[in-house]
Amino acid sequence: MRLASAVLCAVTATALAGPPSKTLERAVKLYDRKDYISALIELHKVTAGEAGDDDENRGRATFFVGKSLFHLGYYVPSYGAFDQITQKGASHAYYTATIKWYLPIAEHLPVEFGNLGKFTAKDVQDPALQTVQDQLAYRRGLYALHAGKLDVAARELATVPKASTHYGRAMLSLGFVKLRGKKPGDAIASFALIPAGDAAADLSALAAGQHLVRDKKWEPALAAYARVGAKSPLATRAAWEASWATLAKQGKAPAKLATVATTPILSPDGPESPTLFGAVAFDFCSNKQGLDALAGFRADAAAIEKQLATILADSDDATDFYTKHVTKLRGGTAKTLSPRLQMLAHLALNGPLVSRRAALLTEVERELAVLQTSDKAWQTTQMAANILDDLVLAKSLAEADVGVAARERLRQLAADLATLRRASATKVVVSAPGGSGLAVLCP
Repeated sequence: MRLASAVLCAVTATALAGPPSKTLERAVKLYDRKDYISALIELHKVTAGEAGDDDENRGRATFFVGKSLFHLGYYVPSYGAFDQITQKGASHAYYTATIKWYLPIAEHLPVEFGNLGKFTAKDVQDPALQTVQDQLAYRRGLYALHAGKLDVAARELATVPKASTHYGRAMLSLGFVKLRGKKPGDAIASFALIPAGDAAADLSALAAGQHLVRDKKWEPALAAYARVGAKSPLATRAAWEASWATLAKQGKAPAKLATVATTPILSPDGPESPTLFGAVAFDFCSNKQGLDALAGFRADAAAIEKQLATILADSDDATDFYTKHVTKLRGGTAKTLSPRLQMLAHLALNGPLVSRRAALLTEVERELAVLQTSDKAWQTTQMAANILDDLVLAKSLAEADVGVAARERLRQLAADLATLRRASATKVVVSAPGGSGLAVLCP
């Protein structure tokens, strides 16, 4: 019955549409020939009302604008074009077809751009979307997780079938849902479902290790850390945290530091490293293995906190804060800071919370570079000007978003440093973890 209804709706929408203009027909032919720039120039004439097409055909042109932009690698403006369609509601002839395009866009842009949470269950259960149900469930679940709708996220993610290529990432996200819902046992059970070799496995192993350490389950924690691949970007983090777990298991980890060392920092993007490991890591990166790992930190603590407070008080404007501080701190090039604070800020701002937002900024800058190095004649068109306006605005918003996230993470770092300073009176002597991954940790 639903299939019949869908077919009837499509036929009705087509019947209501008038004949396309010659301009629209020419644009579609250019698209079919994969001449996307020429197609966009013609499509703009249609969407701007210059070709005399009715609303239905202008809607069709907008759909082809979104597809052409996607094929050219302009994912941010492509999302904007498709969003114009979905904002008009399910009555739009291309509403369901557009939902499908949100999925490949979501592979290139952060979760907010794959805003599949705004579609109803009826929308996504349309027969035309049957072949992408697993992707829809994963993306809708991920969006709900980031929106804090944990029940919705759990329900969507649990429906992703094991045979799906999205299964591992779905189980990873389901584990994060359980962690945020304070159900670490259920979270670790979800992590265990991720197939060996899946790209999500290393992140899940690190998250599992952190929560098992918190619960003083030393052997399972060490086993979890050991599952992080030796060539993974997370290998050094896992090695440091496993070293601490070994000390704690042997009764050598000072009790006063236990809270700082074993309190996972939760975010929907993944596990952040507790601040203690940055403080300890500095001495190892300075070739001081075997010494009191926090002696230098204790000596520098007051100066570190003062410098960090100065940075946080510097500007209330998120974009200005990003411009002045974030790039330098993430890249380890803020030369006026003490080396120890530089290390701590580098680790804090390269964790999942900030990195996901920075990835969007990187993508927007890439798209701007593509446009600015494209054919000069194309750059003079109104469509190219519109794309430029979209990207400039997106860049400004992305910089502000990174600035907000970085300030939040640095404030958390400041609070952790105060706790660490009060708790670090006891000498902590540890051995360097094995492996050669220190370059990953040391900026």
